[in-house]
This record gives sequence, C-alpha cells and structure tokens, in this order.
Amino acid sequence: MNKCITLTGLGLLAISPLGIAPQVIQMQARGQSRVWQIAGHDVLRSFNTKGLGRTVIPADAPSVIFQDPTGVFWFGGPHGLCSYDEKEDRWIDHSDAVEGNGSLMWIHALTTDKQGRIWVCHGFATKRIAFLAGDQWRDANDLRPSNITSLGRTLIAGQKGRIWFVSPEGLLGYDGRRWSGPFRAPELMVQTYNRFKLIYGDKDRADLADIQERMRKRYGEEEPPPPPWTSEVYSGIQDRDGDIWLGATRGIWRFEERTGCWKVYPTHGLAEEVSLIFEDRYGRIWFSDSDAHLALYDKHKDAWTTYDLAFEDAVVEAVYVDKQGKVMIGTELGIIILDERTRETKPLTVNLGGNLVHGISAISTDNQGRIWIGTSEAILVLKH
Repeated sequence: MNKCITLTGLGLLAISPLGIAPQVIQMQARGQSRVWQIAGHDVLRSFNTKGLGRTVIPADAPSVIFQDPTGVFWFGGPHGLCSYDEKEDRWIDHSDAVEGNGSLMWIHALTTDKQGRIWVCHGFATKRIAFLAGDQWRDANDLRPSNITSLGRTLIAGQKGRIWFVSPEGLLGYDGRRWSGPFRAPELMVQTYNRFKLIYGDKDRADLADIQERMRKRYGEEEPPPPPWTSEVYSGIQDRDGDIWLGATRGIWRFEERTGCWKVYPTHGLAEEVSLIFEDRYGRIWFSDSDAHLALYDKHKDAWTTYDLAFEDAVVEAVYVDKQGKVMIGTELGIIILDERTRETKPLTVNLGGNLVHGISAISTDNQGRIWIGTSEAILVLKH
C-alpha cells in the first residue's frame, strides 16, 4: 500500500493510507536565518531527505536529477524514483507504480522523448528500461522495431527529444514516433584500434591485412576493445553537436550521426569502467571512472587532459563547471574543487546551519540556470 508522507526539516510527521494512488511526499524547505554559500553560490532552498529514524525516501542520494519539458523535476537513485512539482510544491513517489517490471529502484538514467513521455533505466543486477504511458509504466521493448531483438540496457538522453539505445544490433535512435538505425562501427575500425587513437570510416578502402601489419609493428599486439553492442556500456550522452559518446569496456566510442562515422578512443588512464560522461558549458567532454580519475576531451583543440583527484575513495558521481569556470566535482566524500590551470584539487566543506553535507550524488541545472545538488542528506538548490 502506498502512503502519504509529510516531511519537514525535523523528519516524519504523519502517515496515512492512499490506496493505489502514487505515494505523495510533502517536503518543506529548511528554515534559513542567513544565506549559506557553496563554492560561491547562494543556497536558495534545501530539502531534507531523511525522515524520522532516518527513514529513506526516493529523493535520498539521487544519481539523476532531470527537469522535464513541463518544468517538473525528477529524482532517481538507489532508493527509487520521485517527481517534484515546484509550482504546487508537491512530491510524488513513483517507485512502486510500474506493472510487470518490478519496482523502479536503482535509477541509472532519466529522459523524455518528443511526445513528453518519461523514460527510465533502472535495476541493480539486471538493468531494464521503461517509459511512462499516461499513468502506467511499460517495458520499453514493447515499442522496439520488429528487426531488433532487444533495446538493450543503456538509455541515453539525446537532443531535442531524441533518446538512444545500445541494442545487440547496434546504436538506435528514437524520438517518440520514428526509429533510426541500427548504426554499427565498421569491422575495419574495430580490428585496427590502437592505444592512442585510430579512426577508420566506411570510406576507408585500405587493405585490411596491410593496416593490421603496420599497427602491429607500431603499437604491438594490443587487443582492441569490443564494440559497445557486444560488451557492457557504463555511460553515454549526446553532446550539443549531436555526437553520441559511449563509455564501454576498455574504450570510449563516439558516433557522428551527421557523417555516419565512428571513432574509438582509449580510456586515457581511466579504469576499464568509464562510469560518467558529462558535457560542460564550453562543449568539452568529461569522463570519470570509479578510481578518482578524470579525463577531459576538448573537441575544438582535439586534445586530451587527465587529472588524478589524489583523494582515496573519492568516487566521482558528478561534474559541473559554473559560469566562472570553476570545476565542481561531486564525490562520496563531498565536493572537490579542481583548478584546471594548476591541476590542484581541494575538498570543500559544505556546512548548512551546522549540518555537514556529504555524499554528493548528482549535480544538474534547471531551465532557470539554478544548480541542483543531490546529496545523502538533502536536495540543495543554488543560485547560478
């Protein structure tokens, strides 16, 4: 049975049954007698995500914060999925609303298509993809094309209402009505991969045996990474130029839809699992792994830069670059500030009214430019 939960900064106040309706969570911003700042940004609001006895609610430690075209905010993480209507100041728990697909727990990705439907990738041991049709959640494979065996386990937020999937047949695009793809990299490019960078497209007519021999002489016998559709894909985005980036096993893959060209890059010092890909306001692409390493690719300069955060167990959960160029890195230890010029990093203590905030799980911006930060204690809204 779903329940109505009313929360304030002090914790759980009331519980009442709601039948089969979605769980509604009323949350109240903590009272603030002064303006607190985080990395030079005023804290506009803060929502307590711990109830009485440290009751966990779906908005606790969200790994994804997403604002849909109607202005509603969605928060997804290990504890479930919920939405927040800022105009009505109402929170709704969607974690148990899915039918025939288990509970919506362990949220990995959230996005929307051109029709305004919400899509979610969820699951712990086995990832699934579902979409919201009216007030019911449905399995994404209900919409797959007849020539596709499965939409896979990766959901990528695209541009202008498009979403992307990595199926066994290749990369697929969908706008809510029409499908595009599947797109696959030429086998020639896969077989001639090297640890620096090697780009071969469909137009390359060079003799494969000759290319392989030259690669062996120059770079040794390094095993190429498996294509994304035959391996695990840990992260993905579509950047502002329309390029698709995939963090897959032992390689970073890039697909240029406008040219149909694939490129594959090494992980540049990152661990095998590229767990996060982020595009900053300058169009640069950031990559991170689970071992406190960062890599930055500047598309304009075609240059890579790597960073070591130098903090043990500082697993990177989010990266954000503000208007002043300050790089804020969200980790389990809190926020780390990176100086790109000096390459120095320093931890930032987040103290709100005597309460230390740890466990930064997500950083996002809304359509007003405000910065939303998900933590293990609260949801914070900062002035841009």
